[in-house]
Amino acid sequence: MTYDFSVGIVNWNTAELVCSAIQSIYDLAGSYQIQVLVADNNSSDDSVHQIRTRFPQVHLEANQENIGFARAHNQLWQHSKAPIHILLNSDVRLLNGQFESVNHCFQVHPEVGIYGPQMLDGEGVVQISCRRFPSLWRQFCMASGVAKILAKNTHFNGTVMGDFDHRTSRPVDQVIGSFFAVRQSVWQSIGFLDELFFMYYEEVDYCLRARKAGFLTYFDANQSVIHYGGASSKQVKVATMRRTVRSMRTFFRKHSGPLTWWILLFCLSLETVTRTVYALSHKGQTAATLRACCLAWLDFVCFRPSNQRIT
Repeated sequence: MTYDFSVGIVNWNTAELVCSAIQSIYDLAGSYQIQVLVADNNSSDDSVHQIRTRFPQVHLEANQENIGFARAHNQLWQHSKAPIHILLNSDVRLLNGQFESVNHCFQVHPEVGIYGPQMLDGEGVVQISCRRFPSLWRQFCMASGVAKILAKNTHFNGTVMGDFDHRTSRPVDQVIGSFFAVRQSVWQSIGFLDELFFMYYEEVDYCLRARKAGFLTYFDANQSVIHYGGASSKQVKVATMRRTVRSMRTFFRKHSGPLTWWILLFCLSLETVTRTVYALSHKGQTAATLRACCLAWLDFVCFRPSNQRIT
């Protein structure tokens, strides 16, 4: 069968969300033929049963362990039978015209290889969903807290594009992986996601690799999706911070070389101080923040890889 799009979703314990995401794909398919692929990373809820029962047409990979975001998406991607593949989070809901917008962008802009729409939270507020590529200077600004203080300054808050309101369509360095559409010629040129990344930075790495291969990444402010997972949590998530730091080190080592290690160590140490000071002024978070920072710091100095299990 010939498909117009393939959509890959990685699921872990989000049965209701992933089924809603799948339903939104079929509801908005219109005249397009959509191939839906789901990888379940050993969920403890009834995700696998729900998907098999409600959507028997979906290609489902039921993994016996949590193999991570990048590896699970690659597991699905290799089964794509369409010229456009979309990496989709289970907490994203599509809105009218989404497939038409992706198709139109790739037809009108042959230089574009990666596409991301505007992200809205559950209240309809625009989220930050595209960024500039990381640099040592930008890491320092974030670690020191300067980026937060001068949030609208492009020089000091460059990574999250503090000067950009996300209301204008334009080429960008990177879009987040919650909705990440890729033209077939891109993966034929550079392959799939790098499985050195268990989670986080894999889409940053992919956008940079695509840029080096001559493809642009495009942010479409005229088409939105609802991203329920975008609201920031008030609680410090230790595993999330540790994964982020491990992947950050992997990214810089891959693209900037091993000598950046010392500068990143300084930035991470500085961030530990600034986060702790901030937590002291906000009761209830100090111990969790300090624990997360210390464990992330140890992961960094011990060269623990991104794809190593966190216990």
